[in-house]
Amino acid sequence: MSGRADNADLGRDGPELKVLVRDLYESYCATLDDGDLNGWPDYFTEDCNYRVQSSENFDLGLPHAPIFCRGKGMLRDRVSASGVMVYEKRRQRRFVTNVRISEYEPVIRASASFLLTECMLDRDPVLAMTGRYIDTLRKDNGRLLLQDRLCVYDNYRIVQNLIYPI
Repeated sequence: MSGRADNADLGRDGPELKVLVRDLYESYCATLDDGDLNGWPDYFTEDCNYRVQSSENFDLGLPHAPIFCRGKGMLRDRVSASGVMVYEKRRQRRFVTNVRISEYEPVIRASASFLLTECMLDRDPVLAMTGRYIDTLRKDNGRLLLQDRLCVYDNYRIVQNLIYPI
């Protein structure tokens, strides 16, 4: 059975599920904002997909994505590679809003808007990226995990590097 979140009555689990999805998104962002890259893969299922794709390619149905990780092992590899890359020190903050659930059975499909800011040590903060998350979530041992996360960015170009996850 499938349900839509924009309907007035989602059933008794609707509001609780939206709180859980919001909590997942906020915890995900806090983990990355705190610089805990090693904790990032814990938000995903073992067989996950994580992609970062331009809105232009997404809208045209083109598969190219500057980042495409298939499986939790690739996420871990990405984290370990970030430790050896040479890049300028930075801090990031993620802001998530407009959380919506479009389907809640048998899997959960959700989306949200995101804004990513970045601060370098010697410069003013910049708006690094805006876009939306398009997610498929799965319940696992009483916890929601990301099975598929597509980060569709609106930027014409990527302002800095895609060193950290979105």
